[in-house]
Amino acid sequence: MSAEISDAEFEAFSNRILTCPEYFDMAQVAARYRSCGLRVVQNAHDPEIPRLICKALNEKRGYSAIRIGDGEGNILGYAEHPDTLNLEQSAARTWLATRADRFDADETGLRRLKQLLLETIDAADIVGVRGLWSANPIVRSPDTTVARLRQDPRGMTGVWNAIDRMLGLASLGALHGKTIGSAHFYLAVLKNLDALVEAADRVLLVSSDEELSKAFEEKYPDKRIDYIQVGRGQSQQSESGEPDFLPGVASLLPEDMTGSLALVGAGIWANMYCTWIKRLGGAAVDIGSGVDLLMGRESRPMHRFLDTSDLRSLRLISD
Repeated sequence: MSAEISDAEFEAFSNRILTCPEYFDMAQVAARYRSCGLRVVQNAHDPEIPRLICKALNEKRGYSAIRIGDGEGNILGYAEHPDTLNLEQSAARTWLATRADRFDADETGLRRLKQLLLETIDAADIVGVRGLWSANPIVRSPDTTVARLRQDPRGMTGVWNAIDRMLGLASLGALHGKTIGSAHFYLAVLKNLDALVEAADRVLLVSSDEELSKAFEEKYPDKRIDYIQVGRGQSQQSESGEPDFLPGVASLLPEDMTGSLALVGAGIWANMYCTWIKRLGGAAVDIGSGVDLLMGRESRPMHRFLDTSDLRSLRLISD
């Protein structure tokens, strides 16, 4: 895909990265959010995030905790900068093509998906963002990011846009009243899983991993566990410009989810599912690749930097 992108676009995006070195300083990013009057929980291991979710469960309130990573950043960054339109369109479409549930998004589809994502952010109570925390002791710099841009345009544009667009929304007041956490807050959620399950009347799992449900049933035999499978394969774009599998998942959700904890691992689509579950009265949490950690798999590069004893403690299954 990068072969179709002009040198001028790569240069324009590189200049954009180099003019915002503060995006690579986690303390400065946290300070920017706080300066917008937002509550920030910077550490991905901080138990404050699961405490807030438990509070919502105890009070039987609908609740949504979503995460904006590099994939979401690619969607949010689409059509924001005319001078890098082809680069960001390529990054967004390439990323979507790697999803288990995916669709071939044209310009209309990308704009509609961006709007859907903005709606989920608006509806969320907790938003996990990039730039606040990292398990990797080596922090990426503007120069190293620029150096990797041509090699990995999807990843580098996604990470930068995820930080830039969310800080932009914060400065506009679009995140008012929300708690801002790390995009890896699922680590704290998994560490406090027992408390969350205890606070829930029942648990709904939304994931492509069928074994996850069995593992939960064995771990929590006295709790009702429901499961909705996602990630079944390619989907075509519908006439509305939205993926046609979204309504199918929506139809499987219980009509009343009051008091339910929903743990969702479904990529970008988790944002939509969490929003719908909140509207139905449930407390929905996007745990992303936390599903893999629960099942004993280290599927992301950052997982390599986590403490071995921590990784073992997160597993639902035994060796």
